[in-house]
Amino acid sequence: MICKNCQKEIKDNVKFCPFCGYEQKIKKSLFSGRINRRNYFIGYIILTLILFIPWTVIVFVSTIFGIDYQNSVTTGIILLIMYVTYSIYSLSFSIKRVHDLGHSGWILLVGIIPIVNLILLIIMVFERGSETRNKYGNKPLSKIDMKEIFGFNPKI
Repeated sequence: MICKNCQKEIKDNVKFCPFCGYEQKIKKSLFSGRINRRNYFIGYIILTLILFIPWTVIVFVSTIFGIDYQNSVTTGIILLIMYVTYSIYSLSFSIKRVHDLGHSGWILLVGIIPIVNLILLIIMVFERGSETRNKYGNKPLSKIDMKEIFGFNPKI
């Protein structure tokens, strides 16, 4: 990490610079940092299951009780919340993954272009990340880390 005051290299996650004493404000957000290929893939599997299970329950319960779930306002609200959550975390995973490749998250905008989006997806899934620290953080851990994937540590 670089000190924001004296621009010298310092250890990660230190509160004060050992050279100039400047307080380091460490910003951590859902969209900062890096994740490796394995955590990217696992994150998407978990996220898809989290979306799929409630949807399956809604369809199953609605079918048993004869409720028209396709025209239900409650179902629409539940699905909207699920899809917004899915979209935010999906974007977060993708941004962290391109950070691992050494690029800004803005490069994901080329995903709007047909065919280019498939190439970008293949690169994100198969290309190895930077072996060393880059401007987006240290090399991600090789172990599965839920805090690294989701930004918090779910108590399962």
